[in-house]
Amino acid sequence: MFYNFAPVYRGYDPEETDYYGKRFLVPKRYLSQIDFLTPVRLFNASTIKEVLGEETEQQKALQQTTMAHNPFFEAPTRKFYDQDVWMEYKDEITGLGYTMLEYDWMILDDITFTIEICVDHFAQTAINTYMADNVLGKPTKIPKSVETYDHHAKKYTGSVEYVRIPDHMAQLSLVSSAGMTIEPKALVLAEQGTILLQDGESDRYGSMEWISECDWFSWHFKGGSQHVTRSAKLTNTDISFMYHVGKDWEQFGIWDELEDLADVTWKGHINGTFTTTRYEPKITMYAPKEIAKV
Repeated sequence: MFYNFAPVYRGYDPEETDYYGKRFLVPKRYLSQIDFLTPVRLFNASTIKEVLGEETEQQKALQQTTMAHNPFFEAPTRKFYDQDVWMEYKDEITGLGYTMLEYDWMILDDITFTIEICVDHFAQTAINTYMADNVLGKPTKIPKSVETYDHHAKKYTGSVEYVRIPDHMAQLSLVSSAGMTIEPKALVLAEQGTILLQDGESDRYGSMEWISECDWFSWHFKGGSQHVTRSAKLTNTDISFMYHVGKDWEQFGIWDELEDLADVTWKGHINGTFTTTRYEPKITMYAPKEIAKV
């Protein structure tokens, strides 16, 4: 009944094309402490407890089993979600016009993307997929959105075909998070590729600092929403990565001026789904940037 995932949409004009190849679902792989979900999704008692907030007799009987599958109890044996549920619903998801990103990679408008949810970025799911795919001889297939012009209907029709992960790394990486920061070791960006991390737990803008750990200096990113472009440098004596933090941005609040009509304003609409007291959610608009060439 519940699962941690991110819907991804590409905008389109319905008079010119359809929604096929423009709707995606990204399942989260790794369990984190802030998740209220249990990793195994087929336990009816666990589901009942999550819905009702009460412990049933069946739940009590399965308590030890559930604890064994939760990585944050004393005897962790599992750290990722049960992906079998997604496989069971894959046909239904496809029938609704959605494509599931099983490996966090996709190609849209001939642009190579990676998309990770929160701790999946910390666990390096996208770059690990890229590395494992190369080690195994590139057997991994990822969805690519395709549009074909229908001369009879006089509009484009969308579809999805599955292709190999490109030799180059991602031109754009997206991370949706609640408390996560960009991890340099998790980046899988092509030269001048950009990562956008949108954090729902902090309203401050992300930054970067140069710190020392065990007599070794490295870049560390601080929390908040972040916009970072990476480049590489290779010389006879040094191999290094450089990062540019996008600072040309502007934020726009979403609260309506008519606070006395809270039930019909944005504040009224999102109350109960997002916080309306800790800070005002804002839309961050960055200056245009050229997409990395590959």
